[in-house]
Order: sequence, then C-alpha cells, then structure tokens
Amino acid sequence: MLQAATPAGLIDGGLPTEGTLAHVVVSKYADHLPLYRQSQIYARGGVDLDRSTRATWCGKVGLDLTTVVDRMLVHLKRSMRLFVDETRAPALDPGAGKTKTGYLWALTRDDRGWNGGDPPAVVFTYAPPFSANAGIRLSGNGRTDSLAMNILRGFDGTQQVDGYAGGPSPLGRAADIPD
Repeated sequence: MLQAATPAGLIDGGLPTEGTLAHVVVSKYADHLPLYRQSQIYARGGVDLDRSTRATWCGKVGLDLTTVVDRMLVHLKRSMRLFVDETRAPALDPGAGKTKTGYLWALTRDDRGWNGGDPPAVVFTYAPPFSANAGIRLSGNGRTDSLAMNILRGFDGTQQVDGYAGGPSPLGRAADIPD
C-alpha cells in the first residue's frame, strides 16, 4: 500500500489544520473572543489547548498573511481614489498594568456608487504606541500626518479624509506623498 505524502501545513510539524487555525484567528479577531475564553470553551469540551499555543498560531498566521496584505496594499494604491481613516486600538503596556493608544489606519476603496470597475477593498495598517521589538516609542502619536504619508507612499490618486486636524492633510495633492 502506498500513501501520499502529507501536504505541508502552516505550522511545520504541527497538527493544526488550516481550518483549525482559521477558526482560532477568526474567533479572536472577528468574533472578539480572547484566547483565554477560547481556552475555557475548549476545556468544557475536554480539550486542553494552551493559550500560548494558540497565541503562537495567531502570530504564525499573521506572518503568513503579511505578503497577502502587502499585495492588497499595492493593489489599492493603484486606485484612482482612496478613503483613509484611523481609529484607536488600545494596546497593553507590558509591566505597567494599563494600556497605551495605538491606531489602526484603514485604506478603503469602494467605487460601486460611481460604476467603478474595481471591487471594494480595505487594508488595515497598525501603528503601535511603541515598538514591540525595541520597546521604543515611535515618533509621532500614531495618528499624525507623517505616518499617513508613509502608509500612502506610492499612491498618486485622490485621497478622501474625514478632516481630523491632526490626521492626514486632504491629499488630493499627490505631489506631497514621498515616493
């Protein structure tokens, strides 16, 4: 009897299938179900699945999706028009027992109302309140014009914004965005 080799999974040598990983990640990020609560749910079913294991899985999935998100961002920047906005994203300040404010920046395209040919799309970019790797605070507050300009690097269309004074300038001026 011959058996085909098992296809490579996202976790080298690991047992979780792509479906399991998707379930954990969607539960955490789309359904707002923290990993500790997922642990409680699994425990009720007799499954001992450590929170740190699932945290590692979430990190691995995030790394693997980085290339997809980067490609989506390149594709969005080819649009004629983008809407850009930010929202607060509290982040734990390790050791301090409190949170600091990071920001999620959304770049959105939806030209259906103008009979545009491109499908609607959105890409989120996270601006942490400090560098997770070095423990160093980033310049600016995550909500500044310079950060938005960096995210929009390479975009030469019309930018729509909500008019927040500290946010990106109305960038109908593509010349202001550095290459």
